[in-house]
Amino acid sequence: MDSQRIFLARHGERADLAEAGWSSSPEGRLDPYDPPLTARGFQQAHELGLRLQEENITQIYSSPFIRTLQTAHQVAEVLDLSVLIEQGLCEGMLSRLFPAGPPCFKTAKQLASKLPRARAPAQPVTSVPAFPETYSTARRRCNATAQALARKHPNENILLVAHGLSVEYLALSLVHQKRKGSLDIPYCCLTECIRDGPDQDSWQFGVLMQQDFLTQKEPLEEAQRQRRMWGLDDSTA
Repeated sequence: MDSQRIFLARHGERADLAEAGWSSSPEGRLDPYDPPLTARGFQQAHELGLRLQEENITQIYSSPFIRTLQTAHQVAEVLDLSVLIEQGLCEGMLSRLFPAGPPCFKTAKQLASKLPRARAPAQPVTSVPAFPETYSTARRRCNATAQALARKHPNENILLVAHGLSVEYLALSLVHQKRKGSLDIPYCCLTECIRDGPDQDSWQFGVLMQQDFLTQKEPLEEAQRQRRMWGLDDSTA
């Protein structure tokens, strides 16, 4: 393989932001911080898998949240791969996002009936993030995760499925190109980081926030609105 490629994707459309009654439903009241995908989100995730069919991906890693695991699982079904649960890819563990405390993640055994391709890695590269994180500690955690996974798979193409904040931090931890503004990350958009040669710091972007393969795209304005809702601006990113 001439170059290593790491693909980054945000999860598909999440139920709590798309369905007005989800938060007051039994499922929403039971675990309000870990919403699943909507039907549209599952379709977006399937189309992401179709987009990646020719990219020679050998490993899929996912954040432990349900929406990211469901997204990764749809891709894994298309590519016939497993999904490795990686804590370092999770959402920013910010108190503003989780005012009642951190979510309680399900184990791979608990997920097995609905997500049978999900696996706990034999040797995870990071541990569960401390709560609460700041933007700075979340960024350092994403940087450490991206670098560790790149070193672990130096001759492979891998997919990391994460969140708007963590996809941005993961991308910028690998590619140090100066660019104006932030990365506004729509649902299931795809970013490609390419390393040429042996230098671990020599990365560049391939596709960036690509979503033209989706039949139902999230408007960029909605991604920007969500970014503001999470309290993100260029100073925190």
